[in-house]
Amino acid sequence: MNSHIDSVHNNIRRWTCEFCCKGFTMKGSLNKHIDCIHKQLRDFSCELCGKTFARKGDLKKHSDLTHKKLRRYPCEVCAKAFATTAHLKAHVDTVHKKLRDFVCNICGKVFSRNGHLKRHVDGIHKKLREHTCELCGKVLANVGHMRRHVNRIHKKLREHTCEYCGKAFADIDDVKRHVNGIHKRLRVCKCDICGVVLTDIKNLKKHVDAVHKQLRPHTCEVCGKTFRTNGDTRRHIDTVHRELRVDENGEPLKPVYAQRKYTCEICGKALTGHLKNHINCIHKQLREYACEICGKAFAGKGNLTIHVNDVHK
Repeated sequence: MNSHIDSVHNNIRRWTCEFCCKGFTMKGSLNKHIDCIHKQLRDFSCELCGKTFARKGDLKKHSDLTHKKLRRYPCEVCAKAFATTAHLKAHVDTVHKKLRDFVCNICGKVFSRNGHLKRHVDGIHKKLREHTCELCGKVLANVGHMRRHVNRIHKKLREHTCEYCGKAFADIDDVKRHVNGIHKRLRVCKCDICGVVLTDIKNLKKHVDAVHKQLRPHTCEVCGKTFRTNGDTRRHIDTVHRELRVDENGEPLKPVYAQRKYTCEICGKALTGHLKNHINCIHKQLREYACEICGKAFAGKGNLTIHVNDVHK
């Protein structure tokens, strides 16, 4: 009664095959397994084709598949039959060529080579890490990991440089991660004349028209001087002709652009300073400062600090 409960209801597999470590709930099932798989005892023979089988059920399956349904190409491993040799070959390749001879006696995982089994046991079960850093004692799995660890942590070698911002890294993979995380939104629309990189075709055309073609569609109504952008025209009027500009009461208008010394050649915006930051942030979309917590990137370090304080603290 206890053995019945263990084998049927508790699914306890007390009997293990000494050849492949497969477990069975009953000794009879183990014996059949050994006779069929390992001893290759085949007492049941097909009267039509002479093929032999270890069990009567396999013979019946063979007869049903091969002779009753005209499946003339049976698999020699499992007796499953197929109508064409192509189907049979596909079956053998996908099902039986996955059979592996080397079994891990700890977890039961099987491998095609003894070397693969040994590496599995050493890496998974023995947790062998043969490469130990002499400087800090950290253990690593292979020579490559060891070299990268020493260069990055102890030597602080940074031989690989980002082509966009010049930041240096110890490993080429770190450069790729940096580019994807920081500069991935950079859209390369390069000016063939001067090499400047812009975010899209529209800004590139505006740049070429304003800088290289020297198109000046905006004219000063006071002196007739032409300018590339409307912003340049307004700044000119504010700085040169400001004494001629008056409000409704006849008072001189305050020069809006008088203190803005720098003009962006791409969009014409006038700035009091930080022109380079404006171009990098707005037109090149460079984000050199990345948040270590969420990966979001910013053009300025101050913006990053504000983000960290507002979002993560």
